[in-house]
Amino acid sequence: MTIIILVASTYVATNVDNLLLLVGWMLGRQESAGRILAGYSLAAIAILLASWSLGLSAGMIPTSYVGYLGLIPIFLGASLLVQQVRGRKDASTSMNPQKLSLFAVATTLFANSADTMLVFSPLLADSETGTDYVIMSAYLAVALIWYLVALYFSRHAARLQGVSVAAQWLAPLMMIVVGCYILDNTVTDVIAGH
Repeated sequence: MTIIILVASTYVATNVDNLLLLVGWMLGRQESAGRILAGYSLAAIAILLASWSLGLSAGMIPTSYVGYLGLIPIFLGASLLVQQVRGRKDASTSMNPQKLSLFAVATTLFANSADTMLVFSPLLADSETGTDYVIMSAYLAVALIWYLVALYFSRHAARLQGVSVAAQWLAPLMMIVVGCYILDNTVTDVIAGH
């Protein structure tokens, strides 16, 4: 039971920003709930596999390169903003939102989850195989619950007048802000000052 509480609290603590991204995408209504769920699921599994791999290869990967993952959400957020601006002027020149949406959701959440990977990696590296299965199962269960929490918040927030219109611009802007935060050298970085 202690492991499950540890996994749940760690996941929640490192994924509040991802919850806000999910709610923003859901409110923006540019992506279907199915595509958001598919992208989120892909990211959650990729994060878990990356954490497990990092745990296995503990000291071999230079952590100073993790911050460069911030370029992914910056590029995707900018692309979505350009798509929205072009969509308002000329819908025929906009990018294919189905391909971009799944890619945007999965890669942005993955890039924004360096803290999650760097917390779960040592946990997986330091535990026995049987405990690893409990950690991974609890991680997947909490990830599903987190998606349902985002869905709940998005459905209740959507009742507010004008929130859906503002949210179309919110998700791309949040992607850019998250990317800049990942790139920036902050005290929450794995290696601050590098």
